[in-house]
Amino acid sequence: LVHAHLYFVKKKNRLLDTPFEEEYQKWAFELASNSVDCIQKDEKIDKIYSKNNGKMKFDFQKNKVIFTHYGSPFTEEDLVSLLYQYGGMKDEDQSKIGRFGTGFLSTLVLSRVVQISGDLISKEGKLSGFEVTIYREGNTTEELNKGIKKMEKSKKLNLPLKGKTEFKFILPDVDSNLKKNSEEAYKKGFESLKENIPPILIFNSSIKEITIQNKDERYTFSRI
Repeated sequence: LVHAHLYFVKKKNRLLDTPFEEEYQKWAFELASNSVDCIQKDEKIDKIYSKNNGKMKFDFQKNKVIFTHYGSPFTEEDLVSLLYQYGGMKDEDQSKIGRFGTGFLSTLVLSRVVQISGDLISKEGKLSGFEVTIYREGNTTEELNKGIKKMEKSKKLNLPLKGKTEFKFILPDVDSNLKKNSEEAYKKGFESLKENIPPILIFNSSIKEITIQNKDERYTFSRI
């Protein structure tokens, strides 16, 4: 699993070092699509989220983008799939768009460091909070291996319930081609969301509300 993950991320990182124009916008829609799969279906398990079920928010801050949604908790398999993605991974449930499919790797154009917090449900049905940081910096096996070790060290389990899932995409702070691509993805991601959220709501009836904001603008699109 780790070797397949390393190979796939290394390949994806290299591709996104020189991204196509659409890659600067794609990441935001992959996040929205993934969160659709997390919208509650089991009231018994997901009742702690019911107030905000179907809502999501993109918060474009100075040095990071925070994406929040209020869907179902992670299963143990979900968490492994997110942390160790690799090509060819398919979910048996074909009704899912790809909750933690390889499309999530499109966010690498925005950030190679992602802080994740949410809730985890064990095989025994126990709910608890968790936190972990993904490090996908570098293009060599050695660099990515270091990232995996840092990720495992950052993992915190059995925390108090979070009641939401949050992804913090930390933007690069060192002048480089990576930072330039990140800034472009940040800018074009926000503008593209502004223009395209209405059709997202039209074609995904389970989404109730999407909010996007930066330091100057705030928009909330709701289903009537």
